[in-house]
Amino acid sequence: MNKFENKNSNSLINLKEDHLLIWDVVSYINKYLYETEECDRLDIDLISSIIEFFNTFVVSLHFAKEEEILFSELKKMIAIENNLGQLLTELELEHTDIKALIIQLIIIKKSYDVGNNSVTNEMIELLKEITKKYVEHIKKEDEQLITQLSNYLSPSRLVTLDYELLLFNQTTTRHIFRDLIAERYRNNY
Repeated sequence: MNKFENKNSNSLINLKEDHLLIWDVVSYINKYLYETEECDRLDIDLISSIIEFFNTFVVSLHFAKEEEILFSELKKMIAIENNLGQLLTELELEHTDIKALIIQLIIIKKSYDVGNNSVTNEMIELLKEITKKYVEHIKKEDEQLITQLSNYLSPSRLVTLDYELLLFNQTTTRHIFRDLIAERYRNNY
C-alpha cells in the first residue's frame, strides 16, 4: 500500500497526485542534502530549480488550490462538525509557515547570487526544514483532511470537488507559466 493511500483512495485524486509529486521532489531534495553533507559542495542550479518548484508549483498552484477549494469546503463543514476547525487552523498555519520559509530561502539565494558564499549552510538548513515540514504537512492532509472530507461529503460532492481541483490546475497553470515567462523576458530584455 502506498504511503498516501487510505480507505478513501478514490477521493480527491488530483490532490493525492499533487502530494505524490511533492513527495517525490522532497525525496530528491533529501538525497541531495545527504550527498551535499558527504561531499561539501553546493549545486546552485539545483537549488534554483527547487526554489522555482516550491514557489511555482507548491505555493502558486497547490496551496492556492487547497486554500480556495478544499479549505473553503472545510469551512462549510465546520458548522456541522466543530472539531474540523482545529484541523483547518493547523493546515492554514502550516501553509503560512512553509510560505515564509520559501521566501526566506529565496532571499538567501539572492544573497548567494551576488557573491555572499557564506550563506550556503543556511540554504541547506532551510531546505532541510522545508522538506521536514512538507512531509508532516502532506501526511496530515492525506490522513486527516482527505479522510474528513470523504467521511462528511457525498460521493457526488467529492467528484465535483475533484473536478474543481482539475479545473483549477488547468486554468492556474496557464497563468503561472505565462507570467513566469513574461517576467523572465522583462528581466532580461
